[in-house]
Amino acid sequence: MKLHPMVCGLVFLTLAPTASFQTSSQTLDDTGIDVCRDRVTGVDTQVTQTTDCTPQSHGRQDARVGRDAAAAKGALVKAGGGSKGFDFIKIGIDGKPVAVNAKLGSASGEWACSYDNNTGLMWEVKTKSGLRSLVHTYAWYDSVNNYNNSAGSLGTGTCEVGGRCNTQSYVEDINGIKLCGRNDWRMPTINELSYLTDRGRISPAIDPDYFPNTESEIYWSTTPHVLWAGYAWAVGFELGSVVFWSANSPLRVRLVRTGK
Repeated sequence: MKLHPMVCGLVFLTLAPTASFQTSSQTLDDTGIDVCRDRVTGVDTQVTQTTDCTPQSHGRQDARVGRDAAAAKGALVKAGGGSKGFDFIKIGIDGKPVAVNAKLGSASGEWACSYDNNTGLMWEVKTKSGLRSLVHTYAWYDSVNNYNNSAGSLGTGTCEVGGRCNTQSYVEDINGIKLCGRNDWRMPTINELSYLTDRGRISPAIDPDYFPNTESEIYWSTTPHVLWAGYAWAVGFELGSVVFWSANSPLRVRLVRTGK
């Protein structure tokens, strides 16, 4: 099995005391990198149905293996759509699949969430205004698990509901409206959020057809830093990089749930 870059970097998370660190994904998405670089000349080659990277000049570079390579060669069967090795379907506000050209909105039959056929995760799609606005920010807060004896911060972010600009309150608010017909939305683990990135893109590093209104900013995960109280892990969607940040900091959020 091909290892995602994050797998090795997060081995230390096995120190976590609860199951919330574990990804719910059955399989992993690929990285989105579909270009090889010649180790001598520095020239990039994009993998296509007719063009490949030779083992001699490119070794086992990312673009040569995995779902992205199979998609580039026309050998990957998808249940839905999405670029490269990604495989998404659009879910309507009522929880039912909608057409690929469905309008993003809040009326019956309109699109509100994206389901990942590969990982089995459903993701919130951000909007330009309202409760799920792309510009809203939240402090990291979790009073239920209270990791490292630090629940985080209630924060001073900017959001739709005054006084509720923290991650825990946002989860409660989204479950309160039953987004896409579900009330089991949660914060993603750092693994899950990182696997969503398309590192073959920048600004933002994500499939824009299934995740519009994504800012090239940092998004919180639910995963706290195991050594530093008051800090948690996050993903920067400019490049798809993984970082940790102070819980007091107002960052963006994208919620997830398991299952269709």
